[in-house]
Amino acid sequence: CDSGVGLKVLFDQLHQKPKKIMVLGAACSVVTQPMAKTSQYFDLLQLSYASASPALSIRSVYRNFFRIYPSETAINPARIGLLKRFGWKKIVLLYQTVELFSATATSLIQVAEENEIQVTATLGFSSDDDPYQALISIQKSETRIIVGGFYSSQGRKVFCRAYHLGLTGSAYVWIITGWLEENWWLDPLGEGVTVGNHHCNDSVMTKAVKGYFGMATLAISSRPQSTISGLTSSEWLQLFFKYLQRPGAYVGAIDFASFTYDSVWAIALTLNQSINPLSKINKTLEDIDYYDKEALSVFKDQMQALEFIGITGPVAFNQNGDRLGITTIKRQIGSKEVIFGLYDNKRETVNWNYSVAITWQTANNQTPVDSPRIIVVNASIAIPLFIGILSIDVIGMLMTIVFLVFNIKSRSIRIIKISSPNVNNIIAIGAISCYISVFFFGVNTQNINQHNGLLLASCWCRSWFLVIGYTLGFGALFAKTWRIHSIFARKSVKTKLIRDSRLYGIISAAVFVDISIMLAWGIIDPVNIETKNESVPDFSHNRDRIMIISIKQCHSKYPIVWNVLLFGFNGLLLVYGAILAWQTRQVKMMAVNDSKLIGLAIYNVAIFASIGAGIASLVYDKPDAFFGLISVFIIFPTTVTVCLVFVPKVA
Repeated sequence: CDSGVGLKVLFDQLHQKPKKIMVLGAACSVVTQPMAKTSQYFDLLQLSYASASPALSIRSVYRNFFRIYPSETAINPARIGLLKRFGWKKIVLLYQTVELFSATATSLIQVAEENEIQVTATLGFSSDDDPYQALISIQKSETRIIVGGFYSSQGRKVFCRAYHLGLTGSAYVWIITGWLEENWWLDPLGEGVTVGNHHCNDSVMTKAVKGYFGMATLAISSRPQSTISGLTSSEWLQLFFKYLQRPGAYVGAIDFASFTYDSVWAIALTLNQSINPLSKINKTLEDIDYYDKEALSVFKDQMQALEFIGITGPVAFNQNGDRLGITTIKRQIGSKEVIFGLYDNKRETVNWNYSVAITWQTANNQTPVDSPRIIVVNASIAIPLFIGILSIDVIGMLMTIVFLVFNIKSRSIRIIKISSPNVNNIIAIGAISCYISVFFFGVNTQNINQHNGLLLASCWCRSWFLVIGYTLGFGALFAKTWRIHSIFARKSVKTKLIRDSRLYGIISAAVFVDISIMLAWGIIDPVNIETKNESVPDFSHNRDRIMIISIKQCHSKYPIVWNVLLFGFNGLLLVYGAILAWQTRQVKMMAVNDSKLIGLAIYNVAIFASIGAGIASLVYDKPDAFFGLISVFIIFPTTVTVCLVFVPKVA
């Protein structure tokens, strides 16, 4: 395959008598390409019997070129036919970066797109490269149907690496070129295959390539009909092998003998059928010289229209001079490649031989999938958990409502009256608001999870109810503690009257700050629903299935900023309230009979609020855990606070 030698032979022939009117050759594409560019300047038609490079299909470059051996891209429609038979819609391409394979891969991408088959990745590796990185990319793509293009030496490296990466066996299907030599996967020297830090002996290699599919041009037709020569393909084959046994017989590339034979017939038929058209322009085959464009035009027209049955099957050409032949679809069974399908490139049909059993290494002989089936499960709160917590929440809410009604009806009773019943009412209302927020934290059940509008509404509701409820409840506790502290902190002042209106002012100020922050949050950085997908292990060990948990969460661009503002303000209030409660822990006076209980309530809120916020944030992406924890850290301190404030009064 030396292009320099090929060009020298061409020029030598062109300068020797007799004059040449057509060129037959060459075999290797790297030789044929410069020869075809050269012969066309002499206005000669050239026919190749073995060149498969897709580049030779470019008519604007190779104007006078035809070939009996089809372009390598001719196997792509057969590949599509195979993919359709088994219902595969996703493939990955892996090819050695030489023109023959890279151009074929480019063509396959287009053909696949036309047939609604997705190419998830296209990966190339040079002849000197280790294909490891390309195979790692295939592994990450999760695509199980691998279409490969490479020579046997690189193919051995590919399959050795693939074996150790788990890319062979029951889950994967390999579709490669089918014209590699027999037992190509075995090292010719019998030393096995070493690539990187892995070694594969013959046994491993045989296991690695088990069951691959291959596509190649049909070399010997299996039809019993006579060909253009009057011989059947089997009769010709017998004569050919008989010829090879003659002493001194020339032995070339035996694999291409049938294509060469049909090439000679194609030239002979073209010349024969050109006689009449040439006579109409007063020319004969003997009169033709170089640079005869009229004769060239006649030859091209006749070869373009040529159709006959050859040893290699039906012979015809498309507009690019490419052979429209038969592509074999083969399966590696045992150590042999068995043909089970024939793709007719002219008719664009596949003829399957269903007598060839296609078996798989999968359980129950199921056809492998092209990629794992993605099962998306919407993460939702377990119904029993939701009902259980909501039941407790409702009980707490009803209890608080009972206390609120009792407090309102008993406000004239002295022990209730001196404890600022209106402020206590605010505590109860705040507690009810917190209880309501629990319901909205739980609005993530399976049905509601499908509606982003409802989820978005629940995001705002739970935030507003919790923030306002907390501020009302704790603000009222803080205000009462502040009054106690103000009365007894200064020893020089024996009595100091602080009316409830002052307390209402403190509570209103705290609520105003929180409302301002919440309004600013809603206007500047509105909350939206974000979907987060996470893959989880499939404990059934089913490699054909990937479980994806889809979690819908309340999200804004700058949640940290707003949480810092809310937690910062309320945190300072909480710390200050705890300090005041500690400083007034020894106060004993009937007028402030619940001072110790208020202090305990503040400690209760302080502990649970600080711990709850931190722990809940750690499990935010786990609906059950988040809802369970956030509910506990809302319901428990709220209930304890309500009980500390109201139970002694009821008692």
